[in-house]
Amino acid sequence: MNAAKTRQYYRQLTEADLCDCEYCRNYIKEIRAAYPQLAAYLDKLGVDIEKPFEAIPIGPAKGTMLYSGAQYVILGSADDFKETQIGSVRVFVTDSHPVTDIEEEHFVVELAPISLKWPEPPQLQKKGSNWTAFCDLGTGRYFAEIMYTSREGREQYDYEITKDIYDQLGTFADDIENERLIKTADMTYSFENTMYGTLGPERTVWNEEANEARIAAEAKQNK
Repeated sequence: MNAAKTRQYYRQLTEADLCDCEYCRNYIKEIRAAYPQLAAYLDKLGVDIEKPFEAIPIGPAKGTMLYSGAQYVILGSADDFKETQIGSVRVFVTDSHPVTDIEEEHFVVELAPISLKWPEPPQLQKKGSNWTAFCDLGTGRYFAEIMYTSREGREQYDYEITKDIYDQLGTFADDIENERLIKTADMTYSFENTMYGTLGPERTVWNEEANEARIAAEAKQNK
């Protein structure tokens, strides 16, 4: 092994050299905090734990992503490398890995198994007594609707809300507070048809683009 050359190798690696799939991104984000002893051990070998050569995901399970292993390049000869165990993780030399395209003498080690935090999928819809809110993952936009129905008629108010508003909805003990929060956002559409109206049903599109986006997002949710 050559720790100095290995350290130099990792220093020249940039973000563009790393896999940008969501599984590898999650690995890079979580690995150091989850396995500090493993990170310290690899650092002695010149390896940056946040720059894996390969991460091998199995799949998510209740907020956790399981990896059958993660692989790292080490420059030099494997003759003086000794297999070890760091906590629950075995560290060993592997010949089963993608082509490295490195001409200099090197070898690949694998860490296995690895278990890391994985973000739960967002709650796509929230509901209250008179309101419904939902997010469109495809566009990253959030919408809400407030509707009042009674014997006197119906009132409907649609809004494009922010993620911050969406995240807060449902956290208030009084549902009226949820409606008040929604009403701080930009209205996209309104419909009023009550016995107190003098001109009959009144429809107003306040933001045509946002209203069409809301309708399209709602249609996707109802498929």
